[in-house]
Amino acid sequence: MYGFAPDFGGRPFSLVHYLAVRSACVVNDPECVNFYFKHEPSGEWWERAKPYLNLMRIEPPTEVAGRRLCHPAHQADVVRLQLLLEHGGIYLDIDVICVRPLTPLLRYPFVLGEQGVRGEEGLGNAVILSEKGAFFARKWLEGFDPATSLWQGFRSSGADDLYGELSMKYPLHLARLFPEHVHIEAHTRFYWPLFLEHHLHWFFLEQGSRFEDAYCHHLWESLSWDRYLRDLTVDYIKDVPTNFNTIARRFLD
Repeated sequence: MYGFAPDFGGRPFSLVHYLAVRSACVVNDPECVNFYFKHEPSGEWWERAKPYLNLMRIEPPTEVAGRRLCHPAHQADVVRLQLLLEHGGIYLDIDVICVRPLTPLLRYPFVLGEQGVRGEEGLGNAVILSEKGAFFARKWLEGFDPATSLWQGFRSSGADDLYGELSMKYPLHLARLFPEHVHIEAHTRFYWPLFLEHHLHWFFLEQGSRFEDAYCHHLWESLSWDRYLRDLTVDYIKDVPTNFNTIARRFLD
């Protein structure tokens, strides 16, 4: 999902987004990749990504259970669960780089990954595998409505202290209530390195590490864009042997 805001959140479609799309296709060989958007991107990297994509223009919801969705990220939180309930499939954020096929996880009805060791930061929603009509997806979506939530419903007004409550903390709460309905992958599978600054420095500037357990890497672009991703170039990826660049080279044309 991308382009729910007309300014693209200040992060126009770039090389790193192209790498995310291409890695999903090269690594997982999907039947199709649905790209959901309101405002269509433009530019060189968008034109190069489009042949891989099934373009799906949508109107994001502006409220859920009578509560306003003020932030595009919260709109996307709702839409991904609605679509997974309706169709099933694999959801990936636009800043996720795939490195190993997710095929072994397809036997589970619903899959999430820990954020932080033993899920200390919650469970992430940047990578979700779901059967159509999955129980866990339904309970999670119901959690946005105070009348059906097993917590307090959606409470965030944007980039506030409750910003990630329904996307990280609530699924962890549900997993403790309904462990039989969700398979949880360890923190090293989807979300390692983490979003901490020293982790980002390690991933984007240092070299020599191996991430043998990883299926994919979330790039945390809301935190890493200005310093690490905005000015990324093909030559830099090819010439500078950072941990990230070593992974990304595989997906350059």
